[in-house]
Amino acid sequence: MPIPRLIPQKCSLLVVDVQVKLLPAIYQGELMAKRCAFMAQVAGRLDMPVIVTEQVKRVFGPTHPEIIKNLPENTPCYEKSRFSALINPVEILLEELNRPYVLVVGMEAHICILQSVLDLMGRKNQVFLISDCISSGEPEQIGPAFRRMEGAGAIVTGSISATYELMGDSKHPEFRNLLDGVKNIRNDENHP
Repeated sequence: MPIPRLIPQKCSLLVVDVQVKLLPAIYQGELMAKRCAFMAQVAGRLDMPVIVTEQVKRVFGPTHPEIIKNLPENTPCYEKSRFSALINPVEILLEELNRPYVLVVGMEAHICILQSVLDLMGRKNQVFLISDCISSGEPEQIGPAFRRMEGAGAIVTGSISATYELMGDSKHPEFRNLLDGVKNIRNDENHP
């Protein structure tokens, strides 16, 4: 059985509901949003498509501005009321992109992330959970959600690990451009 490896040409990034009015209630919300912004930058630098969802925007506000600033140009953003991010336009886009691996970041781990991941796995995508880019307003629910998603076949990794695996070599042309982001994560005084 082949081991799934992160290769940019096979990957897309799904940013789920990292919205400004939700963040104050999220465990280490600002730190998580900062790391989601870094993953958006990684995706842009490595030519990986990004898809963003927002849960009932009029209630929970827009996506965090740091993430928006780092998104590749023309990144689609879809409003939803379903908890799963796999609403019809997202499914259609994933089909068109034809990239079997989906890196997932956002919130909340035990609600929208969990349901999105189960739906992605159900459509035969290989999901990579970027663990330091996923959180919840109920920290005690994060572990059980991750265990359930892993049990369904999702692979857990971190933002730095994923970035290095996607580049594969320190001679990658984007290595220097992404190194500052990696250093920021490593040096963050709030790093758990």
